[in-house]
Amino acid sequence: MRILSAAEMREVDELTSERYGIPSLTLMENAGTWIAAHCASRLNSRPSAQILIVCGKGNNGGDGLVAARHLIQRGVSPHVVLLGSYEQMKGDAKANLDALIQTGLRPRSITGIEEWMEFASSLPSPELVVDALLGTGLTHPVEGFLSQVIEDINQRFSSETILAVDLPSGLNADSHEVMGPVIRAHTTLTMTAPKVCLAFPPAAELSGEIHVIPIGSPDSLIEERSKQNLSWVTESDCRFVVAPRPVGSNKGAYGHALIIAGSVGKAGAAALAGRSALRAGAGLVTVATAASAQPLVAQSMLELMTIPLAETQVGSIDLACFDYGVLDNAISGKTVLAIGPGMSLFPDTQECIRRVVARYRLPMILDADAVNAFADRTSGLDGKGRTLVLTPHPGEFARLIRTTPQVVQADRRNFAREFATRHQVILVLKGFRTVVATPEGEIFVSPAGNPGMAKGGSGDALTGIMAGLFSQFPKAPPARVAAAAVFLHGRAGDYARNRFGETAMLAGDLIDCLPEVLQDLARTTTTLSDHTAL
Repeated sequence: MRILSAAEMREVDELTSERYGIPSLTLMENAGTWIAAHCASRLNSRPSAQILIVCGKGNNGGDGLVAARHLIQRGVSPHVVLLGSYEQMKGDAKANLDALIQTGLRPRSITGIEEWMEFASSLPSPELVVDALLGTGLTHPVEGFLSQVIEDINQRFSSETILAVDLPSGLNADSHEVMGPVIRAHTTLTMTAPKVCLAFPPAAELSGEIHVIPIGSPDSLIEERSKQNLSWVTESDCRFVVAPRPVGSNKGAYGHALIIAGSVGKAGAAALAGRSALRAGAGLVTVATAASAQPLVAQSMLELMTIPLAETQVGSIDLACFDYGVLDNAISGKTVLAIGPGMSLFPDTQECIRRVVARYRLPMILDADAVNAFADRTSGLDGKGRTLVLTPHPGEFARLIRTTPQVVQADRRNFAREFATRHQVILVLKGFRTVVATPEGEIFVSPAGNPGMAKGGSGDALTGIMAGLFSQFPKAPPARVAAAAVFLHGRAGDYARNRFGETAMLAGDLIDCLPEVLQDLARTTTTLSDHTAL
C-alpha cells in the first residue's frame, strides 16, 4: 500500500471524482460512515455512550459531522462542537453541517478559548473523543485559539480515549517532524492511504494504532499518483507466505537455512534464530556455532541440526572454521545464510565474518555482530549481483555510517535509502516503524510491533524469520520477502503483547506466537479467496 503526500492525496481525491464519477460528497460520506462504525464498535453501540466530536471548518470537520449523523442513526447521541462559526463552513462540510442539523442535533459553535473551557468543563466525561479538527492541509504550527484547544484536549482527556480522523490535528502530513501542538491519539483512521507523518517518528509516535479506511478511490489511481517510492506493509503483502503447499511436498521443497551464530554465553541468540527459522516454515535449519555452545543449541530444539565450529580462547567462532573445508561443506547446498547473532566482537571472529561475506555468494542476512564487523569497513558491503540483507538497530547502523543513533533516528528514511542504494543492499533499519530500504530506492514501512519487543533476543527472532522465508521463497523478490519477515515479526510481537503484556513478554513468546499469526493470515487469505470466487 502506497504512502501518500498531502498533494498526492488531493490529486487522488480529485481524480476519483473526475475519472470515476464519484462525487467528493460521497467520499466524505464514506469516510464518516467508517468513522461512525469504528466508534460504535469500540463502544458496543450503547445509546448511553458519551462521545465528543470536535470538528474544524474544513473537510476533516466534515468527516466528523457525517460520523455524528450516522451515530445518531445507530441510537448514539454524540456531543458535537464546531471550532468556528457556521458562516465559515463551505462546500461539502457545509452540506453535512446542514444535514446534521436536520436530524435535530445542532453542533455548538465555539470561537474562543474561554467558551471552549466552559463547554469542556460542563461535559460528562467522554469515553471517546473524535479529533476531526485539522486535516492534511496544515503546513505550519497551529497557533492561537486552536493551539490552546489542542493543548487543553491533551491535558483534559486521556490519550486512550482519542480517535484522530485522517491524522492527529497539528501534524504536517508531509513531515516526520512535530512542529507544534499536536493531538496525542490512541487510534488514527486515515483515509485512502497512510500519510508520511503516520509512517515515521517522531510524528508517528503521536498517531497510535493506524487503520487505513477505503473510501472509494481505486488502488490503481493511488499507485499512479504516488511518486515517493514509499509503501506501507500490510497483510496482503504477506499472503504469499501462507499459500497452500502442494500435497506431494517434501522438506527439500522449502529450502535449507544455515545460521552462523552464537558463542559461549550467547548460545541463546543462535537457538532463538534457529527456532524462529523453523517456525517461519523453512524445510531444514542448521545452526553452526562455537563448539562449546553447540550442545546448548542442539538441546534447545530437537528439530534443529547443529555444527560445532572451531572457537577462539573466548569461546567465539574462530578463523580456523575455514580449515579443512569445514565451513565450505557447511554452506554447500544451503538456500540462505544468516550470520551474526551473538557472535561477539572478538577480532578473529569479526574477521571470520568479513571473510564469509566476501567468499560466499548465496543469499545472505547480516545481523548484530555481522553488521558490527563492517564498521569503518563498509567497502566490503557490496550487494551488486547478489542478495545481501543487513538488519541493524539504530546503534549498529550509526556505527556503520560514523554518526550517532540520535542522528539516525532523526531521519531514518533517508539514511536507510542512501545506504541501501549506495551499497546495493537491502537495509532493514529496526525500531519503531522498521524501515526496509531497497537497492532501487524503495522504502517499505512496517506498522506492526510494540515497545514490548525491546528485549534481548527479538532481533535474533527476526533474523530467523527472515532466514526461514528466504529459504522457502528463493525466487520471490528479495525486498518483498524481507518486508514480509519484518511485518510477521512485528505482528507476532503484537500477539505476544496481547497474551503476556509489554512488560513481561519475551522474544521466545514472540516465536511461540508466530504459528497463530500465520494461521490467522491463512484464514484471512482463504476468506478473501472464497469471497472473490463468489
